[in-house]
Amino acid sequence: MLKIATIFSGIGAVEQAALRLNINHKIIFACDNGGVNLYKKNRPYYLDEIIKKLVEIEKNINILIEYDKKSYLDLKKDLAKLDEKVKNDLKVISKLNFEYNIEESLNLLKEIKPKKFRNIEFPKNNFEKILILLNLKNYLTNTLLNSFNSELLSNLKTNLNMDNSLKEVLNTLKSLSSEIYRLDEIVNTQINISKLSKMSSYKEKKAYVNKIYQNYQNKNFVKKSYLSNYDLNEKDFHWNVSYLDGTEYKGKVDLFVGGSPCQSFSIAGKRKGLEDTRGTLFYEFIRLVKEIEPRFFIYENVKGLLSHDDGKTWKIVKECFDELGYNYTDKILNSKYFGIPQNRERIFVIGFKNKDDFKKFSMNENKELTHLLKDFLLDNNNLFVPNENINFINYEEKYKYPNLSHISFENWRDSLLLKDIQKKFVTSKEKQRKRYTQINGDIMLTQRACQQYNLHGDFIEYNMNKYFLSEKVKKYILNPLPYYEIKNVENHLNCDIAKTLVATSAKMHRVNIDNYISYGNEVPLNKRKIRRLHPRECFRLMGFCDSFKIVVSDTQAYHQAGNSIVVDVLIEILKGILKL
Repeated sequence: MLKIATIFSGIGAVEQAALRLNINHKIIFACDNGGVNLYKKNRPYYLDEIIKKLVEIEKNINILIEYDKKSYLDLKKDLAKLDEKVKNDLKVISKLNFEYNIEESLNLLKEIKPKKFRNIEFPKNNFEKILILLNLKNYLTNTLLNSFNSELLSNLKTNLNMDNSLKEVLNTLKSLSSEIYRLDEIVNTQINISKLSKMSSYKEKKAYVNKIYQNYQNKNFVKKSYLSNYDLNEKDFHWNVSYLDGTEYKGKVDLFVGGSPCQSFSIAGKRKGLEDTRGTLFYEFIRLVKEIEPRFFIYENVKGLLSHDDGKTWKIVKECFDELGYNYTDKILNSKYFGIPQNRERIFVIGFKNKDDFKKFSMNENKELTHLLKDFLLDNNNLFVPNENINFINYEEKYKYPNLSHISFENWRDSLLLKDIQKKFVTSKEKQRKRYTQINGDIMLTQRACQQYNLHGDFIEYNMNKYFLSEKVKKYILNPLPYYEIKNVENHLNCDIAKTLVATSAKMHRVNIDNYISYGNEVPLNKRKIRRLHPRECFRLMGFCDSFKIVVSDTQAYHQAGNSIVVDVLIEILKGILKL
């Protein structure tokens, strides 16, 4: 039996690989906080909040004197550096000059919104003036300006939006906020770690961590997906890798799989690397390997880890792996060479406790790509088995799975499908209220001979309709900004090999970033129907069987698919390990 443990488990890629290989295995533990952050809600943004937060952080650091003097001294130094940076940045801000008639604007706002602005006093100094200007910039939305119908406030909003000095202030405050938030999270985490270190039993530690996260149980969507699909006792699903005591599982794990959040090293992120709070979680992976002592480990991250900070970060990462005493190999693996039509390059570090295992290990790194993106779509009538043991749903059985019901996209111009203007008519409140039309009704309305002409009667809504882009979104997707023209748009639609799936694909990025499918390709581009990928299609492109239950919203499903590891890559690694 192969005993598996994972951190940043997500939707369980290696667990899915074990299922697809049909190997005898057991999940020992899994850990993922599902993006829940205990401290982000307290993130400061403005001057007064920043000062208050620094005082609060200093108080929290002082708590550590009782538990961990070394951490206390280190964090005091970090706070002193940050405090100095805040003072220097505020000096720069204080010298900026802003010429606005704030008094006149505030008087008008007090007349219009007396409850909201009654207690706001006129600024006594430049800092107070800046604070009020920033608040006004956020408060004066287009909706409010239309209701105020005030030329004075409209001009103020326009000037605030165009003021480069105010933009400089805002960027400075956001940068400081990010630094303070990072230190705040580190301090609070260290306090919890220090308290946990004083507890003797695993049960006591688990209860303490559960109490910290008790108000977030319903917000961990990763946990919901994981426990809905895999056989694991909830007591062995952990919230925070920093609070996980690996010694509890020492000698109980054969294969330990994980990574650390990739945003710290990704080109799409801010690339702060190991300086980022998320980047420092890499050290937690190293700590847990030391404590658990698995026979094998697999570490995965974005390819950008290699180039970050001119290769210095990767050098530090390799030094950490060297210190473990494990023999390891590192490989850049792309899912399109493992039977999955997605261009997804990732760095994999595969570690071996036994030197003989390391010497004997081999894997297939160049599997023929026999299927393209179109073969993974729900509207393909000839669904196939792309890899051994993957369980795709047969087209004839689709009605057993109502969440996958869909129209035949090949015939999207069929006379039975409504045009946008017809949809607006059918779904209008008046037609629904008077019962002229009905959508997905249980009992059919009286049928009329001329129903196809007057749009009265019964209509069916198909679940896939919501994945088609509106005209407004389509215009942005294809050519979002006047100064940003996407070349060869056609080449970015209906790709043979999908672009890398990202966790934020629910936001629908430009056509050269996300994957989009167009229909009616014989007509001009602006007249075609275009849709994004269905979450099920995203899971397929990550190697997950259709038997994998999607129990979260589309937004969360896109996020979870984009954050996962391609199962087929792990299958080839597992095959190499199983030979040993």
